[in-house]
Amino acid sequence: MTRTFEVTPDKASRMQAAPPLSAQKGTMVQHSILVIDDDAEIRNALQLVLKKAGYNPLLAEGGKAAIALMKQDEQAAGVAAILCDLEMPGMDGATVIAHFHRHHPMIPIVVLSGATPTQFLDAVGQQGVGDWIRKPATNEAVLEKVRGAVHLFELRKAGPKDHPAT
Repeated sequence: MTRTFEVTPDKASRMQAAPPLSAQKGTMVQHSILVIDDDAEIRNALQLVLKKAGYNPLLAEGGKAAIALMKQDEQAAGVAAILCDLEMPGMDGATVIAHFHRHHPMIPIVVLSGATPTQFLDAVGQQGVGDWIRKPATNEAVLEKVRGAVHLFELRKAGPKDHPAT
């Protein structure tokens, strides 16, 4: 049976984040990952998994807290990906995603939810969600999606390159 959201010391030492594109230019950037989930145990487990992989996790227990956190420029500046639950009290995930898609369009959003694929599609539709992870998920699955989102962020930040026609 695969354990979910648990990092043992041996496993944690093997989990490494892929180096960001900026590391190829000689500067190392520690990316922040915003985790939005109303379940404290999931937030804390993800915090440990992300820290062990070299990321700086920022935690929010709901949409309003996440929006407030992203209004702090020093926090928002380092966010390279957002992990967002769909089903939360108060402001649901679809509303949070729509807000971040409008106000922070460069940051990829990964939905982390126990919702069925149909619920996921109904909730987020065409809102710019880059990927999704169904709960429960393994540490490796979460890190794979986070690495992909951070890579997409790096590509977006780099902007289009002028390539000569061949």
